[in-house]
Amino acid sequence: MLKKARDPVLEKIREDTLRREAIRNQSAEDLADELAERLSRVHASFLFLSDRKSLQKFCLHMSASPAGIMDNAWNALAIGLGFDLLQVQCVRYTAREDFTYLILMSYATKEDAVLGHLIKELKKIQRLDAFTAVQDELKGLASKLEETEAEESMEPSRRLIYPPKYEELKKELNSQLFFTIQQIEEKKERGEEGEVKVVEWAIPRHREESRVQGAAVVRSVPAGPPRVTPKVNVFLTFAEDGAEVAKKITKTLRTAQGKRPQIGVLILDEQRRKVEPNPENFIMHYFHKMNYVIPVLTEGYMEAISCKEPCVDGMMGSLDAKYAFFIKDLANKYYQSNWCRNDKIRCVVPKDKISILQHQHRKLDPIMKAFVYDTEIEELARRITCTFTDD
Repeated sequence: MLKKARDPVLEKIREDTLRREAIRNQSAEDLADELAERLSRVHASFLFLSDRKSLQKFCLHMSASPAGIMDNAWNALAIGLGFDLLQVQCVRYTAREDFTYLILMSYATKEDAVLGHLIKELKKIQRLDAFTAVQDELKGLASKLEETEAEESMEPSRRLIYPPKYEELKKELNSQLFFTIQQIEEKKERGEEGEVKVVEWAIPRHREESRVQGAAVVRSVPAGPPRVTPKVNVFLTFAEDGAEVAKKITKTLRTAQGKRPQIGVLILDEQRRKVEPNPENFIMHYFHKMNYVIPVLTEGYMEAISCKEPCVDGMMGSLDAKYAFFIKDLANKYYQSNWCRNDKIRCVVPKDKISILQHQHRKLDPIMKAFVYDTEIEELARRITCTFTDD
C-alpha cells in the first residue's frame, strides 16, 4: 500500500508552529530564571497587597490543567514550597477556597518565603503557563523595588525585602486561614511527634459506682502504647437540636448489655481542650480511626451541612454543631474514595422528628440512606459489634 505524500504547505505550517512554540517555551524559561534571580530576596506576601488581581489570575491558571497534566499540580507546588503531606491533606479537605490560594496564603506567613523560590518551583513542576499569566506584574514589581533601592542609594544586600507593615499583613493572613497550619509548622520545628492514639479512659459518674467510657488523646512514648482491649469506636456528629438525642445514644453505646461490649463514643465538645488548638487536624485524624460515624438527622443538622460557611458561635458554642459541615464533607469524600460503598456512615433519626426522612437533602444523599430510629440504638450497637445474641 502506497503511503500518501504529505502536503508540503501543511508540513511547513506545522514546522513553523512547532518552532514558534519552542522559542516561546525557551523565552518563558529564560524569563523565569531571570525573574527568579531578581525576586530572590522579595517576600511572597507582596502577592497579597492591593487588589490581589494578579494573585487571582495566577490561581485561575493553576486551577486550569493544561494538556498533558493530569493533576492541577497545586499539591506538587505545595510540596516544593516546603509543606508536608499532612498539610497538603489539610488543604485538600478545606475546600471552601481555591487550593492554590490557601497554599500561597500559608506560604506568605513564613518568614523565609520568597517569590524567587515560587518561580523556581513552577518551572520544576512544568507550570510556566501560570507564571506567564502574571509575568508582567512580577516584572513590574521587580523593577519598582530595584528603582527604590537605587533612589535611596541602598547597597545590595542579602536581607529579604518585606512589604510595608508586614507584621500586620501576616497577622491578617493567619486570621484568614481556615486550618491552623502554623501550629503544624511549630510542631515540626520543635521535633514533636504528630502520632496520636485512641485509647479508652474512664471517669466516675457522680453518685454512681459505674464508670463511663470516652475517647482521649495520648502521645506515643518510646516504651510503646498501653495494651487496650479492642473495641468498636464511633464518632457522633449532630447539631444543637440533636444534642439530647446524642446524649441518649452515648449513654446506650457506652453501657454494655449482656455479651455486647461497651462502645467508645467520640464527641467533640467532650474533648474541647484537645480539639480547639487545631479542630480540622483533630477531626481528620480521628475520622479515619473511628469504625463508624453516626450523624443525628435533624432540621438543624440538615441546615448545618447545607451551609458553605461554618457557623460562628464564638469559643463557647457547640463544637459538634460548628464542625458538622466539615465532618459531612469528610464523609462524602470517604464515600467517593471507597467506590461509593457505605461501610462507615450510620445515621440516626429521632422518632419525634420522622418528617426529616422527607427532607430533599436526605433523599438525594446516598450515605443518608442507611439509618435507624433512636429507639433502635441497641440493635444498631449489636450489629456494629457483631453481637446478635447473649447466648
